Amino acid sequence: MESGHIALPIALLVSVYVSVTSFLGASNRSPVLVASARYGLFTIPILLIVSTVALVYAFVSHDFSVKYVAENSNLAMPVNYTWVAFYAGNAGSMLFIAMIFSILAVVAVVSMFRRLPSTTPYATGLMSLVLAFFLGVIVFLANPLEMLSFTPPDGQGMNPLLVHFGMFIHPPMQMTGLISVAIPFSIAMGALLAGRGGRDEWVDIGRLWGMISWTILTIGLILGSWWAYTILGWGGYWAWDPVENSALMPWLAMTAFVHSIMVQKRRGMFRMWNIVLVTIGFSL
Repeated sequence: MESGHIALPIALLVSVYVSVTSFLGASNRSPVLVASARYGLFTIPILLIVSTVALVYAFVSHDFSVKYVAENSNLAMPVNYTWVAFYAGNAGSMLFIAMIFSILAVVAVVSMFRRLPSTTPYATGLMSLVLAFFLGVIVFLANPLEMLSFTPPDGQGMNPLLVHFGMFIHPPMQMTGLISVAIPFSIAMGALLAGRGGRDEWVDIGRLWGMISWTILTIGLILGSWWAYTILGWGGYWAWDPVENSALMPWLAMTAFVHSIMVQKRRGMFRMWNIVLVTIGFSL
């Protein structure tokens, strides 16, 4: 448990370091700083996986001295629902989003740093800024590993509506789809900051990540409607949670983006429009 506690503030410090060093390395054209930032980014998923494992272990071992565990599980909860309980509350969801995004960011940077050497440092800096925001909220406002001053004999239990097979796959897909919109946004903004926005060299990899984000978000929306229909009945999906409604908004923007960017690729048109679309998707 201590390792999980320590890993979170370290991950926050590393993400701030990566962001600052990426921008400095790009502006000063320093390959050493750029490489240092990139390698720093690679350590963040490891740190967040350590924290994730610590929280999952707290659930499995019924460690109700952890506030989040006491609030979202009890002795009667089936062990196989531990993963659902992990993101059943705000703090656990934030940790899941940060962990998933850190992995996506590493994959994105690895896939682009040789193809887009000028854009990648700026994109890396933006992705790590997003990570720093989530980690700052986790460390200072919503720490899932926060300890209670006493250990209750049992927890409060999980929301009964979440005891459904769909909860194993719908929330992870939905959250992953939402946060993954930050990847094509960072690539597009990185190209602008690098002075390459007027060129089309970022289009292929931007469209690839746009399609990945759109696909995951589409699956999340479909799974959410299936779950809500079986649990809440017809119309229950849109009445259940503002997150479900808000997830449709970036999906619409990304749907337009993945179509519009093909026009840029084939005809060199809609360059600024695509920047606007992916920015709208990220903002939503």
